[in-house]
Amino acid sequence: MKKFSRISALGVTAAVAFAIAACTPPGEVDSDVKIDNASTYENQTSTAGSSSESTSANPSAEPSATDEAAAGQQAQFIDCIAAPVTEPTEISLDCTNNTDIVTDIDWESWTAEEAEGTGVRGEDEVTVVLSQPTQTQTGLAFTQIEVDGEVVAP
Repeated sequence: MKKFSRISALGVTAAVAFAIAACTPPGEVDSDVKIDNASTYENQTSTAGSSSESTSANPSAEPSATDEAAAGQQAQFIDCIAAPVTEPTEISLDCTNNTDIVTDIDWESWTAEEAEGTGVRGEDEVTVVLSQPTQTQTGLAFTQIEVDGEVVAP
């Protein structure tokens, strides 16, 4: 009788352990919930009352970066999770560990469509170009960074 009880207890323990392991997800689980960022945010506000040509022809059309510039809105840059700024003196190129940074940036031009400047990356002088402005909750923001002609994804 003892032998049957031990085997039964071992079987029940193994079944419980298997059930727990099968129900526990691995370290990461993909989610259907996505968070808007500067490159994926779509403005949902109404453009009624806008005087730009593109929205007067089609009142439901989203204003473009050019329309925003015509309205006097200044494009900004959102560095990783920092607050939006205009003409930052440094930009992080690696948001995961913040070790790849362009510093001492001197901006030659800053428009609603593109910003271009020079800065220091490590010990090298580099050219930085910000482009592809998108309307965000905080205003117009650049979503693409190029360093010496190469697109960088922070």
